[in-house]
Amino acid sequence: MMNFYGNDFRYASSRIDGTIVIDTKKGEPFYVVATTDDRGGTCVGAYLKDLPGNTGRVPPLSSHEVRKVPLDIIDCNQYKLGFADSVNGACFIARKPMRGGGYKQGLRSDNWCSLWGQDRRGLTWRQLRDCLNNTHMNIDLCMEESFNHPDKVPFSFDRDWSNRHVKGESFDVCYKYHDKVGDLLKSQVELSPKFSYLTEALAEVL
Repeated sequence: MMNFYGNDFRYASSRIDGTIVIDTKKGEPFYVVATTDDRGGTCVGAYLKDLPGNTGRVPPLSSHEVRKVPLDIIDCNQYKLGFADSVNGACFIARKPMRGGGYKQGLRSDNWCSLWGQDRRGLTWRQLRDCLNNTHMNIDLCMEESFNHPDKVPFSFDRDWSNRHVKGESFDVCYKYHDKVGDLLKSQVELSPKFSYLTEALAEVL
């Protein structure tokens, strides 16, 4: 766990207010609105799974959405990013460099973007939460979603992997922001020769 703040809520406030951190007790992404001196240091905000709307803005929180998390159980390690799914398909999200605005330790709402696939603005907070927790469909359900989508867009079955319907029973397999690294037919993946180095990484998620 990465948290050097102890009960110094003023210092913590300058570093994590307005960012996404980890509630280590629940293992859930938590958006910090403010850090107070309550009970020796408390983060006030909401769990991503409870935030309404999309990630374009943080909505005003209603009383039933507001939660308080002790500062000493917050983990400020950076989340691993990757594929996130919306109703419009998958996008591969990554951090982008930020200049100005002061150093922040958690994941900010404005320091990540979509490198490949759908625009990040279509993601809801809950869909971002599933990405951060690496919660994805299995490969068969992923194939079904892409097959049934009118635009044949990709859907992800892991933080680093997605598939996209091509025609008939044939699907492309995509790795991170590479457009295609192999073929998928009847749940069997065949990587292209130049991407054979990904065999072990693929086996870990299937």
